[in-house]
Amino acid sequence: MTRGQQTNPDRQWSLIFIAVFAMLIVQASRLSNHWTGWGVVLEGVITLIAIYSLERYLRWRDQDLQQLQLVYSAGLFGVTLLPILAQFAIRPFGIGDPNELILLNMAQNIAVALAVIPYSKKSLQISSLLSGFLVLFVTSMTEIRVIWIMSAVFGVAGLWSLMCSYWARLETKFVTSTHRIRPFRPMAISLVLLLSIGVLTFASVGGSGGTLVLPGFMPTSGGDKYQDRYARSGVGNGDMMIAAEDSAFTFGPVDSKIFLESKMPSLYDVASDQYGEAKKKKKTNKEFNPAISITADRLRHKHRKTSRSEQASRQFNTLRRLTKQRTARPDDRSSTALLQISGPTPLHLVTERFDTFDGIEWSHSDRATQKLNSSLQTIEDKPWLKISRNSGTILRGKQSHTLRIINLKSKRIPSPSHVAGIHIADVNQASFFDMTDDGVFVLTAQEHIPRLTVIHLVSQVFSQDGLLDLGDFRDRYASSRDFKAKTSSQVASTAKRWTADIDPGWKQVATIVETLRNNFTHDRQATASDACENIVEEFLSRGYGPDYMFASAAAEILRSLGYESQVVMGFYADPNDYDAQSRQTIVESNALHFWTEVHVGGGIWIPVEPTPGYSHPQNWISWQQRIAMGFAAAGKWLLARWHMIALAIAGALLALLARHLLLDLGSFILWRAGWSGTARRRILWTVRILEFRARMAGQGRPGHTTIPKWYLSLAARHPVLGKDLATLETVLSLADQAIYTPIAPGNDSHLKNHGNMYRTCCNLLSVWTSHRIKGSCNDSERMDLQRGTS
Repeated sequence: MTRGQQTNPDRQWSLIFIAVFAMLIVQASRLSNHWTGWGVVLEGVITLIAIYSLERYLRWRDQDLQQLQLVYSAGLFGVTLLPILAQFAIRPFGIGDPNELILLNMAQNIAVALAVIPYSKKSLQISSLLSGFLVLFVTSMTEIRVIWIMSAVFGVAGLWSLMCSYWARLETKFVTSTHRIRPFRPMAISLVLLLSIGVLTFASVGGSGGTLVLPGFMPTSGGDKYQDRYARSGVGNGDMMIAAEDSAFTFGPVDSKIFLESKMPSLYDVASDQYGEAKKKKKTNKEFNPAISITADRLRHKHRKTSRSEQASRQFNTLRRLTKQRTARPDDRSSTALLQISGPTPLHLVTERFDTFDGIEWSHSDRATQKLNSSLQTIEDKPWLKISRNSGTILRGKQSHTLRIINLKSKRIPSPSHVAGIHIADVNQASFFDMTDDGVFVLTAQEHIPRLTVIHLVSQVFSQDGLLDLGDFRDRYASSRDFKAKTSSQVASTAKRWTADIDPGWKQVATIVETLRNNFTHDRQATASDACENIVEEFLSRGYGPDYMFASAAAEILRSLGYESQVVMGFYADPNDYDAQSRQTIVESNALHFWTEVHVGGGIWIPVEPTPGYSHPQNWISWQQRIAMGFAAAGKWLLARWHMIALAIAGALLALLARHLLLDLGSFILWRAGWSGTARRRILWTVRILEFRARMAGQGRPGHTTIPKWYLSLAARHPVLGKDLATLETVLSLADQAIYTPIAPGNDSHLKNHGNMYRTCCNLLSVWTSHRIKGSCNDSERMDLQRGTS
């Protein structure tokens, strides 16, 4: 295949490297924002195969590109449209790319295609320009350091290529005459660029309406004005919601000064959806909630179809009747998430506590939980409600989380058991917060937490070692309550049997929890019988049930032993629900969960998880424990996969024994894949493969020795290598011509006139294997050979 204007092959290969490297940077950016990596990798591989196939087809035709202009243009057009075709293929699976990334992929394909199949020198220049634009664009729209490092490497490679191109032009051109011209063309181009930048700047920051988003194109865009489920970020994106500053076209969980009024399911609705309606309902008095003073400009009414909702009840009946679960309330809600969490998971979020149990129904007594001292403090110019706790050696370490309320109607703030700080934007008065009788902080100035409110939480975690050091902590209770008299004899006997040989204290608590987790089955759909009089006794007898039965059983068994305990209702943030695109953990209605808390004295209630399938609440771990746990986890992982590890070791030993065979096979495949381009390039490529095999065999050619002299010397010392000297001498002669003969780029007709060049080079590599090269001489003979050749 020939081209209109001949290009320098070395220059073309450098630009191919730059274009492919730019493609790698673009795909790395896609991987960081894509839901799945297989689509990105598969599309990139298909693109490279398509471009390579087009290049091989045009080279097979062996005609001037001007004669194949229609085929060439159609091929480039098809390669350019590949990203759009890929979207048609992957979007039925619920994944896709925003518009700006699709345009980047199209420009990337053009850049690579023009570098691999240049129509002229101008094509290489366009490819280089597009590659630089792509890298600059991607670098400006990402915060990933790996991409920044790759962009820096790209800049160095591009600068080196430009320097080489500049010096190559100086070597072939001499000044014969000079004349002065006015740079009208550069001036016109600069003027157009300045005007374009000015227009974009005015469109972005000009006007009286503040910042305007250019939909679907700029790096900060997120689709159109309303919604685009495949948007990367910004106004209009689907799953990664944000709040608008002036017009709330999309709901979003960010720190926003706008509160949106909408209908959301309450905690009672969520509990009914997940566990069914209670078989026996009791009337409860509604709480009076004072209204927060929010100015009219911060309250936006969204007039929608009303959806009846009830407040969360102060009781939870363990006799449930399964009903058809509702997946979304109200119907026009675009997201089923109740809230979103940023921070370490798993996480137990408390919404309500119950301390009184009659065998069927849990409720909270009139006895108020010990009040905590709290005060509003300004930290880094932000108002924080700081909560003082009696930590000692039990509560150690802190962790931070960010909650984004989406579709949950509750005035209670879902929070970890030992919350130490709460921050909500613009809430700068301590009177806005209060603590309920069961120890949950609420936003008193509202009927429920406004939708899209962002709540920042700092909480403390407990120390397992500190709990063990307490010993029998039952004597630390300020006022003893007679739990044993209220528990049944069956529960009491079960508790004594499980803890017969266990020392009192936290060891007994851990034993009861682990016994429930290991010997009982979690069945979310299970319900108690209609004739049930004590839910815990029935659960212990049949051995399975939902999580509220596990929590009830743990609390009652602990009470029979004299430990103060209570049942907690809240949400369980599962690490499996982490959304890589939004970098948040999604909490939906099925995350409603029950667990148990144990009082260890001093007003400190420690959460325990008796239900199997749920992780234990996070506790503070020292560095020594972390290292020991790491070694234990590694040993457990190795032990569980010993057969695969044994196969891997055996495979590694086999690969070591057959390393020369694998090396020869791999280098031959590499040689065959690179057998393209001019005849000069093919000869030099064959010599490079030969040199590579010699280096891997420990017989690398010294820098002061010529190629023919070195390999003819090796052939003289090995009977098989020296058996067919004619083939070696032919290839070495062609290599000398390719290296030292001054020829114009692309003009290698004297090399093409050689007979069957492919068969000659193939025969050479078939004989000159790394194993034979290694056996051509030992170390002492190699030193003598080096001295002789020098």
